[in-house]
Amino acid sequence: MNILSPSKIIRLSHTLRHLHWNQIFHRLKYRCDFWSHPAEIEETTIRPDWDSNFESLRDYQLSLKTLFRKQSILAGEYEFIHLKEQIRFPPNWDFDSPHKLWRYQLHYFDWIFCLDYEDAKQGVLDWMEQYPFKKERDGWEPYPTSLRLINWGIFFVAIHRAQLQKDIQFFNAICKSIQIQACWLEKRLEFHLKANHLFENVAALVITGCLFQGKDADRWLQEGEGLLNKEISEQILPDGMHYERSPMYHLRMFHVLNNAHLCLAACGQNKWEPELQSMQRALKHTLHPDKEIALFNDSSFGVYPLPDQPCDFGKSNLGFWQLPSAGYFGYRGSKGEYIIVDAGSIGPDYNPGHAHGDIFSYELSWNHRRIIVDSGNFDYEPGPMRTYCRSTRAHNTVGVNDEDQSDFWGTFRVGRRARPEGVKFAATENGFHLEGCHNGFLGHKEKSMHHRSFEFDVERGLRIQDYIHSKKPVKAVSRLHFHPDCRVMEIKEDHLVLLNGNVCSKINWDSSSDAVLEESFYCPEFNVKYANKTLALTQQGINLTIRYSITFTQA
Repeated sequence: MNILSPSKIIRLSHTLRHLHWNQIFHRLKYRCDFWSHPAEIEETTIRPDWDSNFESLRDYQLSLKTLFRKQSILAGEYEFIHLKEQIRFPPNWDFDSPHKLWRYQLHYFDWIFCLDYEDAKQGVLDWMEQYPFKKERDGWEPYPTSLRLINWGIFFVAIHRAQLQKDIQFFNAICKSIQIQACWLEKRLEFHLKANHLFENVAALVITGCLFQGKDADRWLQEGEGLLNKEISEQILPDGMHYERSPMYHLRMFHVLNNAHLCLAACGQNKWEPELQSMQRALKHTLHPDKEIALFNDSSFGVYPLPDQPCDFGKSNLGFWQLPSAGYFGYRGSKGEYIIVDAGSIGPDYNPGHAHGDIFSYELSWNHRRIIVDSGNFDYEPGPMRTYCRSTRAHNTVGVNDEDQSDFWGTFRVGRRARPEGVKFAATENGFHLEGCHNGFLGHKEKSMHHRSFEFDVERGLRIQDYIHSKKPVKAVSRLHFHPDCRVMEIKEDHLVLLNGNVCSKINWDSSSDAVLEESFYCPEFNVKYANKTLALTQQGINLTIRYSITFTQA
């Protein structure tokens, strides 16, 4: 018998005690239930009254075409999360990639938007024939089923409606398959996970119920709208940010909600426009001057395309900004100066799976070039890179005795959670002041507290002060991760000079800190990593103060 150690029991208790009762109920329910195709189903067909109302929905999908290449897909070459596989077209739907996210993406059908109608039809017919429902099949899990329903519905009903209506045999086949998949999804909504999974599940019901008609479709629409309203009120914070505090997942939730909004707008209903506008404003604040997202909390470039409007930085977006509910604060200057600070909680307690050890970490760009970077996210597979990217040492904040702020374990689990306290933000003439502390190290025997203050001024640069108070001596390390394009031109006892293009950065620190350059990794996209340098400022003792400043000049 495998008996859990006391430390593992404590870890499990910290992990499980935050779950909602309905998460536990549905996890048990889904383990016990077995679903089979309904013996009889009501006829479902596409709604006949929307022939000329899909222009906005069609236009919004144009950016999806850029994510994949038609020639590659038809040649059987599928590249997801920077992993390329040659599996013919139509593909081997049971291809045994060791990466679950890769297998998921095959069944999302995001790639369908780069194809013509006939090629897409061939792929869908093959999926319907070769991939019937079977328990434990990746493509029939609720999340990929949700994305597939959205993509099939929009591609064939909104974009290629005229061709579909003339293609009677395929029309009947896809209507039947979509009905079976939506009925399955309806019985397996991911209440046990909640968060972005449940958001996408119910959005898929809304979109599918919108595009089709019949007794089942009417029920999907009604049920989906009610649940989506509930999830919007819970998951979209008052400042517009998605509550998982991940810019990548925020972008995804914006994308899927906008599709649901455009579907309903096609039949004359104006739903969720204020929420979408609020999400757009929040999205703008998380974009660097290079028009890519900040990399906090499992964010990666290139997963979802950015809509055009949020990339337009007008005068109204300059100066200090704040998303106080999410805990993001920063400043945007007119010459490509940008800083974003994460001073928020790690996300919803009942599912913090995308959280990292990044309280009081930050990213910084100057003259449109990234200088101080988050380490990003390499993958979702258990292993050293997943462990590293979630860790405190992978972020621009302080670690104590090589411990993490929160107890990250497994691939998406979190036990003991750090919480920020006393966060105060104040705008100044050319920047801001931000300070606060967190309790992430109080659970260790040294009982340490970390307090950090930021002084940012667009003319004078950035100054950071860290105070670490503990009951016993500790080793505290404040790290700064440099973009791979940054070259260390000079390093002395109390300063370092970086050069990135024409941006010269000088970092000064108190001589009481021991300074070393460490080797680390920068992972801006899935399964992509670049070697980069990290400055580690170390002190040991009970009451510690680590100070440094960053100033900038044009080279």
